[in-house]
Amino acid sequence: MGAFGERLKREREKRKITLDEVAKATKIGARLLQAIEEEKFDQLPGGMFNKAFVRSYARHLGLNEDQAAADYMEAFRARHPEDPLADPEAEGRKILEQRAARVQQERRRMKHVSWGKAAVALLLLAFGFAVWGSYSRYIKSSDRAETRKQKKITETSQPAAAAQTQVVDASAPVTSQPAPQDAIDNSQTAAGSFQVLIKAREDSWIHIKVDGKDLPEDTLAADTQKSIQAISEVVIKAGNVGALDFWFNGQKLPAQGEMDQVKIIAFGPSGLAIRAPKIEPVSDPVQH
Repeated sequence: MGAFGERLKREREKRKITLDEVAKATKIGARLLQAIEEEKFDQLPGGMFNKAFVRSYARHLGLNEDQAAADYMEAFRARHPEDPLADPEAEGRKILEQRAARVQQERRRMKHVSWGKAAVALLLLAFGFAVWGSYSRYIKSSDRAETRKQKKITETSQPAAAAQTQVVDASAPVTSQPAPQDAIDNSQTAAGSFQVLIKAREDSWIHIKVDGKDLPEDTLAADTQKSIQAISEVVIKAGNVGALDFWFNGQKLPAQGEMDQVKIIAFGPSGLAIRAPKIEPVSDPVQH
């Protein structure tokens, strides 16, 4: 244990606070807090998350947050002297620079766009919406006619259906069990794609990549869920994977890990992938 982690542990024990009590107050897993005290930084999510965890821990102990963050940076660099990413904020700055470069590139490209071509494109888009509106009204009209037809057939066959129901009730009652409301309906999945549903039983931060595109990091609060639709790949990095339930195309999957465990889970068109590519976080987590 290094000096940085030892100071945190000494301050916590001086106040007679357990790791479980700190975890409950900061919403940070006890295993992650223990990894901070033991300076096992490789067991943490990485990037900006580590610094945010240290600040939250120090705040709960009544310590100076800025000083604790600076001490963490010094301890991190000491344990990774040859790591080009030894600065946990370097990657965040790199991503911001890349985004700024893309914005500048897009601005330069827009300067060369022909406004005549843009007007033609807008006209074509408006025409497409008009055609789609006409088609939608035709479909709705056909559906209403079919519904009226089915209703008439049902009303005509009600006496026979009632008699059949009485026979069934006399012999053996028949029951049906509806599908869970939070499971995914396969009929809503577009052709050539698949869906992944995540439901949280406890708070967990997540980072999602869909078909190669990074989504912003977020904290999935307890009793909330998130649905993702993709064509080729969904990669999820979760900081509390044991608190999450997963569905693939409406089918619930077994537990994917333990509470407070950081894990990467990947899905393809056929389901769970054997190996998942690495996802690096791009922003600070939500402060609790």
